[in-house]
Amino acid sequence: AGGVAPSGDTAGLLFSDAVRTPQLWLLVIAFAGFGWAVHSVMVHVVVHATGLGLPPSLAATIMTAIGALGVVGRIGTGSLADRRGAKRLLITQYGLLALSLLWLAAARETWSIFACAVVFGFAFGGIVPLNSHIIADLFGLRAHGAVLGATGLSIGMGSAIGPVFTGYCYDVLGSYTVPFLTCGAVSAAAAVLVWLVRPLAVEYARGAAS
Repeated sequence: AGGVAPSGDTAGLLFSDAVRTPQLWLLVIAFAGFGWAVHSVMVHVVVHATGLGLPPSLAATIMTAIGALGVVGRIGTGSLADRRGAKRLLITQYGLLALSLLWLAAARETWSIFACAVVFGFAFGGIVPLNSHIIADLFGLRAHGAVLGATGLSIGMGSAIGPVFTGYCYDVLGSYTVPFLTCGAVSAAAAVLVWLVRPLAVEYARGAAS
C-alpha cells in the first residue's frame, strides 16, 4: 500500500492513513473516557473523602496512595505488554478502573475508600504505557508520535470535560455517587471499545523486510 513505509523500524501506516481507520477512532474515544474518569477522581476525591468525614490530612493521603500504585501499574503492565499483548491488558486495566469507580461511589468507610484508591491507582497507572504499546501494535512505528498525539489530545479533552461534569453533578445533587457511577460506566464503555478494536487487514510487523 502507498501509505506504508518500506521496512525496518519505520514500518507501519502513515498518519493520514491511520486516521481513516475505525481502530484509531475507537481508541480515541476510549482514551477520552480514560481522561474523563481519571481526572474526575483526581480533582474531586479529596473533597469527596472529607465530605464523608475523613480529616483533611488523611483524605490528602489518598492521592499519595493513588500515585504510589500508579507507579506500580506503569511498571507492571509496561513490562507485560510485550509478552501478553497490549489489547488484552488494556481491557483488563479499564475493567479494574471501572470496578474501582463503582466501588468508590458506594464506599463510606475509610478502609474501603483507601482500597478503592489502591485499585484505581494501579488501573490508571497501567493504562498509561499501554497507550503507546497498542498504537505500535496496530499501526507500527511510521507515524507513532502523531497517532500517540491524537490519543493524547483525546485524553486532554476528556480530562477537561469530566471534572467539570462531576463538579456540576455534585453541586446539583449534593453527592458524588452519581458522577462516580458515571465515571465507572464511562470506563466500562472504554473497555468495550478497546475490545471492539480488531487488527488491521494488513499486518505491519515491526522490522519486517519489504
